[in-house]
Amino acid sequence: MKVTYVRSDEIYRKIMEAPIEKKNDIYRYELMMPFKGKWDCYRVPMKAAALNGYDAIMASSMLGHIAPTKVDYSQKANIESISPDLLWSSCEQSIRKSLECFISNGISLPTQEYLFTILLANAESPYISPNEGYCGDGVFRATFLHGLFRMNTL
Repeated sequence: MKVTYVRSDEIYRKIMEAPIEKKNDIYRYELMMPFKGKWDCYRVPMKAAALNGYDAIMASSMLGHIAPTKVDYSQKANIESISPDLLWSSCEQSIRKSLECFISNGISLPTQEYLFTILLANAESPYISPNEGYCGDGVFRATFLHGLFRMNTL
């Protein structure tokens, strides 16, 4: 079984430092594109046909993720909170252990490759408040697992 991750902290840093007109494309092509299979399952295009149309960025925002245009230096502490290597390796081990529980109970996994990331939440999203700042989104039937995230409220 292969469990890998997309280091969102590195991409968020890049978005934070980018000019506003480049933020969406960095988010779309570097952070969301590895999870294209997920968006395809939901029939969400990576890029909208029309300006400000429905795409992975709009859908992601609707799910409670922070919009790439809101990732600026005010998010630096949140980005730092998802940066420790120990966090990433712990997440990987937790996912691996969870998947092994299925296997040890005789449940066959439909895939052997899993991909995950950690995403920042929009603290103003109605999906975040009831869950004390946590939210998650996982899809196992394809070859990816998509993130857990928490937004620190400062």
